[in-house]
Amino acid sequence: MSETSNLELPTELKLRIERVARERDEAPASLLASAIDSLLIIEEAQTAEVRRRDAADAGENYSNEDAFARLDSFRPQPQEPDAQMTILWAKQAYGDLDGIANYLAGLSDEAAERTINRIQQAVLLLGEFPNMGTKVDETGLRKLVVSDCLYVVFYRVLADSVSIRGVFHASQRRFLE
Repeated sequence: MSETSNLELPTELKLRIERVARERDEAPASLLASAIDSLLIIEEAQTAEVRRRDAADAGENYSNEDAFARLDSFRPQPQEPDAQMTILWAKQAYGDLDGIANYLAGLSDEAAERTINRIQQAVLLLGEFPNMGTKVDETGLRKLVVSDCLYVVFYRVLADSVSIRGVFHASQRRFLE
């Protein structure tokens, strides 16, 4: 049995939902339920991928400086932050970042530079504010949505460091295949 809920939505969003529902010949509530379900499927798949990576982790990590040193051609030199915690990149998370940079550089060097810079800024903030992301599960996995570029950084806060576990585009569905 389905329950109803009253949601307070911005007028602009309500109008978009109504327009798309009309275009699809679908009830607005059905459209919302479908959209939310799709987002949850993606988030659950991304979380499961990070858990799989954790289980297979051989403990090989890269320092934040090393992770971004290879990507210097895509961005200006970062300013050294006064981070309280060390940032460590798991090998597969570093691979995610490298893949993002390579993919975007194939489209536009400017887009690659802008996106990698935004991801780096967000990750550097985790050194100062490690709990600023949303708790994902009971294992301590957290996620931080990088504003303005739709990437999600999955990480864990350890005793004296922040361990970056994965970086995915918010709509990335490759784990569902």
